Amino acid sequence: MKRVLAVVVVMASLALCGSNIFAQQGGKKQAGAKPQASPAERFKQADKDGDGSLSADEFKATLHGAAAEKAKEIFELKDTNKDGKLSPQEFATMTFEEYALRNGVDPKVGKITLEDVKKANPKNSEMAERMFKMRDQNRDGVVTKEDFAQAKGKGAKGGKGGKRGKKAAG
Repeated sequence: MKRVLAVVVVMASLALCGSNIFAQQGGKKQAGAKPQASPAERFKQADKDGDGSLSADEFKATLHGAAAEKAKEIFELKDTNKDGKLSPQEFATMTFEEYALRNGVDPKVGKITLEDVKKANPKNSEMAERMFKMRDQNRDGVVTKEDFAQAKGKGAKGGKGGKRGKKAAG
């Protein structure tokens, strides 16, 4: 059961990588473009040396915009066992601190506004706004660490939990 849950979590996280690719293309499908690779395929594509984990360089290659500028900090947050590489589970889990860094905000500030998110994601502001609204649990226009944790528990992208995780585990 834990393995099924881990696969589901990895797939959800890798879907975020796909949104970065979509954003990089200006949020538009290209004529004749191949369908998006599955989350598992994207992780496999990022794992250039095929060792089943992502090095800092492999991880950085998946990032764009504000996130790419903070690649080292994000990698260090995600590498929870401090072995210098990301397992599929580490890659799949997003924290409030990572969400802040990906959106150009110092996590110590403790809050992220919709304007922060739109500024960090100019090519895909509509998707960024939808993701923000999923995380703004009390609808006050600010995502805090508490909002982020509640959203994860309800199935918002960015971590373990939610309907999929509960269904897979149950």
